[in-house]
This record gives sequence, structure tokens and C-alpha cells, in this order.
Amino acid sequence: MFLNGTYTATIQQLQLVDIHGTRYIDITYTLDGQSAAQSARVGMDDVRGNPQPGDSVQMTFVMNVITGVQRAKA
Repeated sequence: MFLNGTYTATIQQLQLVDIHGTRYIDITYTLDGQSAAQSARVGMDDVRGNPQPGDSVQMTFVMNVITGVQRAKA
């Protein structure tokens, strides 16, 4: 199944990664309605709102690639 659009997820773990001066975040997350955790590496520019483990976020996907992560509004 290809994910396209915006989905709600819960952050399980975050790890900052620096590769030759370019910063990324390795995100482990669980999409709402699913039990299996998934992980992805996302560029720092694609993450908004300083999400933390346990936070609910909106994740935007294009053809299974995360193009945006934003902390869900409370």
C-alpha cells in the first residue's frame, strides 16, 4: 500500500543524525490504527514544532516518502 496524504502518528523515538554536515532525524513512529512501529530518516527542514517521543504528529507522505512532520495541534 502506498501512503499518499497526511496521517496521524505517534512518535516512539527520535535520533539526530549528522552526515557530512547535513542534519537528519531518524524517526520511529506508529501510524494511528496500526500496531507495528516503522522508521524513516527525515531532513531537519521537513520537521516542524519540535516533536518529542510520545507526541502525536501529522506526517505527510508522497509515494511512501515522508515529506513533512508536524506536531499535532492540541
